Amino acid sequence: MSNTKRSIVLVSTCGLLSGVAGSVVGGMAIRQLQEPPVERRSPVLDAKEAGAKHWLRENQLERLARLEERLNAKDDSPSSDKIDTPPQEPPSHPDPEEESEKLVQHWEDRLQRYADEPEDRVWAAPMKKSLESSVSSLATQGHFTLVETECRSQTCSATVEWKDYSDAMESHSQLIFEQYGPNCARDVFLPEPEDRQVPYQATVLYDCSQSPGKSQSPSKS
Repeated sequence: MSNTKRSIVLVSTCGLLSGVAGSVVGGMAIRQLQEPPVERRSPVLDAKEAGAKHWLRENQLERLARLEERLNAKDDSPSSDKIDTPPQEPPSHPDPEEESEKLVQHWEDRLQRYADEPEDRVWAAPMKKSLESSVSSLATQGHFTLVETECRSQTCSATVEWKDYSDAMESHSQLIFEQYGPNCARDVFLPEPEDRQVPYQATVLYDCSQSPGKSQSPSKS
């Protein structure tokens, strides 16, 4: 009987010890699973990384030093901010005689284009009559006489004469700015003559191409 009890007690004690041992081993295994593995770096890799960081820092310091040298050299140079510009020549004034020749040539070209303009008799006849009447009525107060009028297909002309060049210069603006028919763009050129005391003639051009009701294409004569 006593042997049987002792055997039971021993079994219970062994079971208890086995449970305790199992708990200890299990706890150690759980801690090993929960704790992250410790990374072990190679001494060779650590040395290479340190060397690369050191080279990068030295390279940056060297570049900053070179930049500072260039900035200092630019500040010390007395002519670094100055731009050498060639001396500018004074503006040349146009030659009055040359400019006068250009104006004469321009007016002669306009007169030639007018002479070459085809004739539209249907349009020209009433325009010529209207122009004659208007310029004649203006001649008295303008101190000139009407020599002749002519119309082509979209342009008319009136040749007038003053007592001398001085009268022409004083009163020619009436032919340009007074309100009289036909309602066309007007232009006149008064070059100075060699003798200012003799009678002076000029031709006034009337450009009617933009007048209301005027077609750009003349009808056939």
